[in-house]
Amino acid sequence: MTQLTHDTGQIIDVPDSAVEFYTAHHWTPYAPPVETPDSTWTIPRIDEWASEQGVDLPGAKTKQDKLDLIAKASDAKEETDATGTQQASAVPATEPAAAE
Repeated sequence: MTQLTHDTGQIIDVPDSAVEFYTAHHWTPYAPPVETPDSTWTIPRIDEWASEQGVDLPGAKTKQDKLDLIAKASDAKEETDATGTQQASAVPATEPAAAE
């Protein structure tokens, strides 16, 4: 089974054999939300998170500088994600036929 999500926020489990069908109908693999750093985090933890998430922190020396760059990167990603979406029905009109 594979978890998929839709831009509507719906999350479903589908058999692996049906993943291709659903992805053709604007479903994508589900990834749990990533916790975002905040002021309670230590600088080393923020640096580790940024490295794991592929967020560059050029010139950021203070905790607040790092958090500001992370917020800016997050806003830019949300704008990019929003421009690439299409409106589609949450569940495809027909289910895939069972594999024989």
